Amino acid sequence: MNVDADVIIVGAGPAGSSAAYHLARLGRRILLLEKGRFPRDKSCGDGLTRSSVRILASMGVLPKLDGARKISGSRVFMRGQGHRDFLYPQGLGEPDHGLVVPRFRLDQAICDRAVESGADLREKVLVQALVYENNVPALDVICDGVSTRLKAPVIVAADGATSRLAIQAGLADRVSRNLGIAIRGYYAGIEGLQDLLEIYMPLMDPTDSFILPSYGWVFPTDRDTANIGVGIFDRRDGISVRDLMDRFLEYLQQTDSRFRGMTSQGAWLGAPLNFAFRPDRCYGNGILLVGDAAGLISPFTGEGIAYALESGQIAADAIHRNLRNSRVSPDLSDYALMLERRFLGYFETGHQSARRYLFLWHVLESTFHNEKPLFALCRKAALYPEGIGESNPSQILDDVSPLIDRGGLRVREDLLAVGELLIHALRRDWPFLARLSAAGQGDPGVPFRPALLLLLSAALKPSHVDREVLHWASCSVELGYLSALAHLSIEEEAWQTQFAEDRPANWGTMLAVMAGDFLLSKAYELSARLGGGVTLALADAMSLVSEGRVREQRSAFRQDLSEMEYLETLTLKMATLFELPCQLGAQFSAFTQEEEAAIRLFGRNLGLAFTLTDQVLEWTGKSSELGKLMSCDRNRGVYSWPVLRSLRTGGLATPTTAILEETLAEAGHYADVARESLAVFGNEPAAQTLRRLAGYAVDRKAGSNPDLRALL
Repeated sequence: MNVDADVIIVGAGPAGSSAAYHLARLGRRILLLEKGRFPRDKSCGDGLTRSSVRILASMGVLPKLDGARKISGSRVFMRGQGHRDFLYPQGLGEPDHGLVVPRFRLDQAICDRAVESGADLREKVLVQALVYENNVPALDVICDGVSTRLKAPVIVAADGATSRLAIQAGLADRVSRNLGIAIRGYYAGIEGLQDLLEIYMPLMDPTDSFILPSYGWVFPTDRDTANIGVGIFDRRDGISVRDLMDRFLEYLQQTDSRFRGMTSQGAWLGAPLNFAFRPDRCYGNGILLVGDAAGLISPFTGEGIAYALESGQIAADAIHRNLRNSRVSPDLSDYALMLERRFLGYFETGHQSARRYLFLWHVLESTFHNEKPLFALCRKAALYPEGIGESNPSQILDDVSPLIDRGGLRVREDLLAVGELLIHALRRDWPFLARLSAAGQGDPGVPFRPALLLLLSAALKPSHVDREVLHWASCSVELGYLSALAHLSIEEEAWQTQFAEDRPANWGTMLAVMAGDFLLSKAYELSARLGGGVTLALADAMSLVSEGRVREQRSAFRQDLSEMEYLETLTLKMATLFELPCQLGAQFSAFTQEEEAAIRLFGRNLGLAFTLTDQVLEWTGKSSELGKLMSCDRNRGVYSWPVLRSLRTGGLATPTTAILEETLAEAGHYADVARESLAVFGNEPAAQTLRRLAGYAVDRKAGSNPDLRALL
């Protein structure tokens, strides 16, 4: 059977053109079909996140978008909570910005790049039906008024949220219940627009009685013009998206003086939104779904361009790897595995996730300005998976790669294996939490985390190590650690009045309790596979952490707390989390009693050094991400050691530089004790690395990072 191309791609939007570009670059014969003719417009917010811009840069598209409005981050307005700005972190390489580009310009630029790379573009082509000849897919189309049949071993469906090809291939319902809808218009005469993507969430129903799974946006296209729109991902009876848009525009004009004189610049344009992402329904016999056709739309912000571009590249990789014979359709099942690994926990099947997302919206609303551990992580995982403003959850801990001895250690590979186990442990019951442990794009390096300490401790006597057992133990410890972070987010007063009739529900505390208990139960479930010793060690550690927190609350606002009492509490609450992985590493490597006591002493003192240093970092403006999450709550009388010393000596809550230096010296003392405890292990590569980590706990110097003392 003769074929017309290696791959036929239907739809020349960002997803289809991305797939065409990457396949053409790999030497494949590509036929790219577009039902319209460029330039053609699409309903879209026109906002490109930094992730989108970086993908476009790698494709060589950015020169075609010269002059587009640059974006430095986002401004999120949360109902009743004001707004927060999330700027793109600097120093992470170019391009370091987002863009606002009208779709008629963006789509043509990407398509032109695909054509330049070798793709054959045919415009004004109407695809009528997907058929099969000898089990190979083909398309019946009308081109220039002539009906014809085009054949290829692989078809890529990039034909949008209401993909006819997906329906014909049996990958989508004929009348999908998972379609949302968005509408946008262009407006001029707006004052004071900044280089920020403004997102408003969630919006209210017409009676102001309940929130809708929805969002609004204002994306600046020029100095005084913007793309303004609304989207709703779960349609409700009696809710019109046009009414929602009218109410949003009215809200902007009534509450923000910047919009009072704005005028419409043309008709509104709407489009369906597909939230029915399921990896197992993104491929079939000789066909793949990408972009909107695959349901890759953010239910929180409406972002879809980055996911469209990325899914196009993932599809190209899967096709090129599996396409051996140009006349036989390949097995494309690994495409589903790649999508699942990349996007699991953020996109879920439409209506099955509606209530879960509404719950998370409540959590985001009630914890919008709360920096406690779980809530900060939720903002990262829910609002900014594509890298807006805050760092990826997988990069929340500092990269200590330069401190790792290269003498036979394989911690990077081991940590990746632990990450896979973490995702597997969480994905079935609560896939959203998998985002908190999933690796981000690019090489995460070697983050400073509990699993690293366990692996390095076990590597002190590598001949006794079972690596699979170490991976399971590391996963169990990290789940326990995440559980501790979640439980640290519980607000006691709110929990005590949680069900009082005259008090609103504290959604953040409910999430903290549920997530913490769920993660801890998972930690115990995994530890049980490794024997009672692991479960007992984990249970003892979690009990000590809880005891430390109880002591901390009981001593709230006490300025006469002795140094010994304070350090005992700090050891229970924080140092235990560092000692536990060292203890388990010793158990799995057949340490002697002397060696186990030494490595546990190392972990305990490392934890004290790290925590005291973080308390200093809180006042330098350079605190680590972990330090921000674990910082003390002065408003509730939980003082850090520098604050406590300052209150006791001068009655001030702001410590002097001298007190900060004293605290840093105290941290240095514990780091020295930690290093000295490793004498029994000699100069093994793992021992040398652990000694460097003890130094890092105080100076925070890894590679080119500045020494902490230079900041004081």
